[in-house]
Amino acid sequence: MHYGPTQEAGLHASIPETWFHSTPPTTQTGIRFTQIKYNLVFGSFVGVNHPGQSTLLGCTLMKNEDIQSFKWLFECFLRCVGGKAPKDILTDQCASKQRAIEMCMPTTIHWWYI
Repeated sequence: MHYGPTQEAGLHASIPETWFHSTPPTTQTGIRFTQIKYNLVFGSFVGVNHPGQSTLLGCTLMKNEDIQSFKWLFECFLRCVGGKAPKDILTDQCASKQRAIEMCMPTTIHWWYI
């Protein structure tokens, strides 16, 4: 499942050039319950707009955190934003996510947060 801005809304023109994608660890309270009950991981796309404010760009519920799932997710999200890949993306240290970013957004600079 994926939620993000639609092309019809014309929102893709204002998508920030830097994205942040996060799938929180299972020890966080709200996510832990969701994973135990439904076995899904919540992920979000957040960008920073020109005034420096965080902006929710989209979110997802994922059953698997493998390369194919992340590849599908990034391809869907890129379609939603008119195919405009970010200049930078900041993620956790997930090898599957890293490989999917390399495949879907080869010119994007990938940063890890610790």
